[in-house]
Amino acid sequence: MCLNEISRQVYSTILQEHLNSSETDTQDILFREFATLPVFKIPTSVKTNSIPSRFELRQNYPNPFNPYTSIEYAIPEANHVKIEVYTTLGKRVKKLVDDFHYPGNYKATFDGRYLASGSYIYTMRAGSYKATRKMILMK
Repeated sequence: MCLNEISRQVYSTILQEHLNSSETDTQDILFREFATLPVFKIPTSVKTNSIPSRFELRQNYPNPFNPYTSIEYAIPEANHVKIEVYTTLGKRVKKLVDDFHYPGNYKATFDGRYLASGSYIYTMRAGSYKATRKMILMK
C-alpha cells in the first residue's frame, strides 16, 4: 500500500467519522471509495460475559437523547455485525458498528452532536438477522 493510499484513508476517516460526511459525499471528494481507519471511533464494549440465546437489538437509552445515546445488542454466535443510523428519508448518516463479534452482549455509543433534531432509524444486520429501531434526537 502506497503513502498516497494511506493518506486518502486518513482523509476518508476524517470526513466520515469526524465531520459526519456520507460515504457518497466522501467518494465524490476523493474520487473513489477508501476504507476508513479506526481513529475516531467510539469503541463498542462487551457488557457481560454471558452468552445470549438469541440476536437482539435493544431500544437506545436514553430516548429521546441529546447528544449521546447507548445502543445495546446481543450476539449469540460469532458473526459480522453492522449497525447503521439513517434519517427517516433513508440517507445513512453513520456507520456505527462494522466488525466481527464473538458471542456476547455489546453496547455502542452514538454521538448526535453534529446532527439536526429529529427522528432517526438504526438498523442491525448480523448473518440473516435484521432489526430496526427508531430514536429521537432533541436539542
